[in-house]
Amino acid sequence: MNDAEQILKLALTIAHQAGELLIDRPASWNLTVKSTAIDIATQMDHASEKLIVDAILAARPSDGIIGEEGANRTGTSGLTWVIDPVDGTVNYFYGLPGWSISIAVKDESGALVGVVHSPTTNSTWYASRGGGAFLNDVKIECNNPIELNRALLSTGFAYALKTREEQLKIV
Repeated sequence: MNDAEQILKLALTIAHQAGELLIDRPASWNLTVKSTAIDIATQMDHASEKLIVDAILAARPSDGIIGEEGANRTGTSGLTWVIDPVDGTVNYFYGLPGWSISIAVKDESGALVGVVHSPTTNSTWYASRGGGAFLNDVKIECNNPIELNRALLSTGFAYALKTREEQLKIV
């Protein structure tokens, strides 16, 4: 098993551990408003990030870490973990299924591995540089091109109202 495979295996394990923590939603909430009223963090965002960071450092103490909720550590190994401990916090807060745990690792050449785990749908997407992309261990394949009038467009919108207005004009 090469280094990227070992790192991917670790990222998958950690994402599933965070999912087990998050699937058990709390009875009451501690919310922190970040950039706007709909850009929030809960105590579960912080608990998930702590679990992820602690697991990374236990296995790879020389790696760097950037976490959405504030974890920031410069490493010496040349690898940096980029973490969104609850990707889709608003959905998570409201009990909607559209949230996940997102973990990536980058090196000097860019993205090395990435994992997105959705506990509510039992779905895990993952990829590694040169290793392909998978959904629940099934290789993801591109579909055949289709006509634009049959294309599906999916988008997300920014937290800032001004930016959302600009996005709406484009769509």
